[in-house]
Amino acid sequence: MIGAIGFTLIKYGTPEQHQRADSALDAALSHFPDIHRHSVKIGDSTLVLWGREGLEGCTHTLPDGSLLALIGSPIGKTSWTEVENTFIIVKAPEDFRLPWDGRVILLHISSDGADWTIWNDWLGSIPVFYANFPHWRTASTLEPVVVASAQLTAEDIFLPGLLLLLSHGNYLADWTLFKNMHTVSPDSVTRFCEHGYKTVACHTVEATDARWERGWEELLEEMHTLVKNAISQTLNTQSKWIVPLSGGLDSRLIAAVGAEMGVEIDTYTWGPPDTMDGTCARQIAHALHLPWQRIDLGDDYLTRCLPLWVDLFGSSMHFHGMYQIPFLETLRAVAPAPIVSGFIGECLAGYDVRFQVEHHQISKRSYLSHPSYFMVWEVDNLRKLFRIPIDQALEEIADVIERMKNVATGPWFQRLRFLTLWGRQNHFAYFQSMLSDYYFGVATPYMKREYARFCLSLPRAMLDERRLQIDMMRRYYANVMTLGGTYAREPAIVTGRYLLKRRLANLLPSTFVPRLLPAIARVKKGKTDVTSLRSCGEEALWPIPDTRTLLAEWIHLEPLDQTYADALAGDMLSVRKLQSLQAFAYRLRGQ
Repeated sequence: MIGAIGFTLIKYGTPEQHQRADSALDAALSHFPDIHRHSVKIGDSTLVLWGREGLEGCTHTLPDGSLLALIGSPIGKTSWTEVENTFIIVKAPEDFRLPWDGRVILLHISSDGADWTIWNDWLGSIPVFYANFPHWRTASTLEPVVVASAQLTAEDIFLPGLLLLLSHGNYLADWTLFKNMHTVSPDSVTRFCEHGYKTVACHTVEATDARWERGWEELLEEMHTLVKNAISQTLNTQSKWIVPLSGGLDSRLIAAVGAEMGVEIDTYTWGPPDTMDGTCARQIAHALHLPWQRIDLGDDYLTRCLPLWVDLFGSSMHFHGMYQIPFLETLRAVAPAPIVSGFIGECLAGYDVRFQVEHHQISKRSYLSHPSYFMVWEVDNLRKLFRIPIDQALEEIADVIERMKNVATGPWFQRLRFLTLWGRQNHFAYFQSMLSDYYFGVATPYMKREYARFCLSLPRAMLDERRLQIDMMRRYYANVMTLGGTYAREPAIVTGRYLLKRRLANLLPSTFVPRLLPAIARVKKGKTDVTSLRSCGEEALWPIPDTRTLLAEWIHLEPLDQTYADALAGDMLSVRKLQSLQAFAYRLRGQ
């Protein structure tokens, strides 16, 4: 069953509110002429879905006249008939559970339009923004639609949310930049009615110690079976796929399974030619006999792609991620096929375990969900940046981090992982899958609940440095594990050829190594945003230059100017700092 890409739902609402919502949606969809809309009026509510084809099949009317609507990229073959048969026997809508895996939202709207129920997947991988007022409410997968229809302004800015935007680049819990706008919690069912709303956790994926007594071999085999089934089930749904290939493990695993299956796959990598991602992706594609192409991003994307970015994402996170847009634009021209994404793979396999355990102590409060070297503006810098007092707002952030540490059950180190899963992943990392969905359609095989439960039940020793995943791939996909990447300093399988190259690199002048032996040089990431900023200048930071007077009411401008100078000098962290301020400036100007 195919889901729509997104939705907007409004109950009551004045003509002006509907018009503002429509205008914001028009702006977002104007960038994608092949996307269509489907509107349904049901009682006091109006539902708008958008996607490519078959939108009518994304809704289903139940015998009582109420309506179901499916949004996202569901994995599984459950039909509307099966859903209806289950749905009509539950005591209340909130007792129903999603039968699909993948990126999924299910809506239920009562026949009179008064009551809404929203289910989401275990990650909340498609954020749902909502504003709920006594006599009016709205929800949408596009933050700018809710901001516009609710007419939220700088007067409504929520200081703890703003500090999260600047320090993390994204939000936590159900917070946004505004007091009166929230997001639906991951792995939950939320019911809206005349008396307000209530969210109930579904607990479909939890942290446990269920596999702590099992042996390494048994777990290695189980991981291979689960992940191969998840990838192959996804790849079998289409005849051709695009795999954005990097130097990491998740995309190479998808490509390796696809090559083993004989699926038609084209692989692509974005960015400069001399990075670790580009070098390793080319080698991986060659080892798997898959076509590969590197796509250059150009130098102007930070200005050229700004309108699309703000129309889709608004202030839902910092303005980091525009590099994906020229990549996808080029793909649309040369290879129109759906994308299969490695979204959430590295997180499930354990990349965050060590640093989360080292950063968070049971009795220690923190203003940061990640260690400071993962953050944008550090807390001490925020205190110097702001003109207004922020200590109370910082304590509110510490409180919400404490709640998130304890929202899940299970072993302590596994519970900490939900700070990543329900923080950075569902408030920021989702943007790549969302953009891919708007351009081509996207599948996310690692979003299988069974695989997530497996990973969240492993002992820490198997997750540190992603040991179990690397060992599994070393055994079953050795042809891509003799190649290096961004996952470790050396390949998982060290060959004599690699050792010879490493010895040669030690003998060569250091300036020659990146050109002659790029895999040994390990140029991890190209500074593409720095290059674009230098090329575009202050236009790339719109609307910061236009809102300096408004910003000066909140922050000191001297640190801002110094950050701009540091960014032009090549400091990537300074670019991120400016991109977090861009989202704030965008809302200050009353957009």
